[in-house]
Amino acid sequence: MSTQPTLAEIAAVIGVSVMTVSKVLRGEGRISKTMRERVKAEAARRGYQPNPHGVGLVRARKGQGWRGTLALLVGHKEANPRTANPPHPLHYHYPRMVAGVRTRAAELGYGLDVFWVYEPGLSAERLEMILWTRGIEGLVLLSVQPGEISINWTRYACAYLGRPENADGVAFAWADFYSATRLAYLKTREAGYRRIGLVIDTVHDRLTEGRCTGACVATQLSCKDPRVNPLICPVDALNRSVFSDWMEREGVDAVLSLRNRTQEWLTVATRTNSPGVGRADLDLRTCDGRIAGIWMPYERIGMAGVDLVNGQLQRNERGLLATTAEIGLLAEWKPGASMPQVADEGN
Repeated sequence: MSTQPTLAEIAAVIGVSVMTVSKVLRGEGRISKTMRERVKAEAARRGYQPNPHGVGLVRARKGQGWRGTLALLVGHKEANPRTANPPHPLHYHYPRMVAGVRTRAAELGYGLDVFWVYEPGLSAERLEMILWTRGIEGLVLLSVQPGEISINWTRYACAYLGRPENADGVAFAWADFYSATRLAYLKTREAGYRRIGLVIDTVHDRLTEGRCTGACVATQLSCKDPRVNPLICPVDALNRSVFSDWMEREGVDAVLSLRNRTQEWLTVATRTNSPGVGRADLDLRTCDGRIAGIWMPYERIGMAGVDLVNGQLQRNERGLLATTAEIGLLAEWKPGASMPQVADEGN
């Protein structure tokens, strides 16, 4: 016989209606803070466990197609990346990922609650209580590594947006910068360039796990193009002077770059007898036709993360998976004025 306490038992002890208890535990209704705390405390004392899928069935029977609520956990200690203005250089793509998560969650019949896990006053204990009272069992993680905060991860179906530091047993959706860089290199080559070089700072080289660098060097070799050493240096050392010296030293005719100021520097660079330098961005912020480069599928990454969580919930999987699951998404090449066609001299 089940020992699970009922809402009626909790309501009887406190002296309120079952509806009031139900609303408090779902995080709904205009109920006083004192009453909410009393209900939650009594529910916790009795070990009450909400059944979000039961709630989903009730709502589905009403024709709402409701499956429950998912949570999007957003990380980064320095500032809330969803509201920081101006946005941090590492976070500008977050709105596109969040939009994808929202779209797919709604399509599948889920609500979505978003939490910045380093919000002042939001301890791990408080976050877990919120997740518990709202019946949330599915988590989409954006810059929150599994295990980064002290909640009971075994309770949740999880998927990470991007590639986690430790992918063992973690589902994740991502786009590979290796294939994206190779695509950019080959498109640049199609435009007639042969001395193609990469500019990247050490932070992004680490974040991409050397994939941009590796793809550029490997594609040069496979295409039998002249070797152009990539420019890799710390963020605070990557400036116009260093960039110009590298261009002259390597004889670069096209530049691939990731989240830096090479376009600005190219507009003022002077090179003796230079016919002009092409440029492609490995992570475009806009597609306005001015800059050629790679359009990363951030919306689709967000959508794929929801698909991974939904699949785990449907299979009743929680915590670390026996086998890592991933969804890899291909990026797109976008032509632009920064990469004009030049005469192909062959090589």
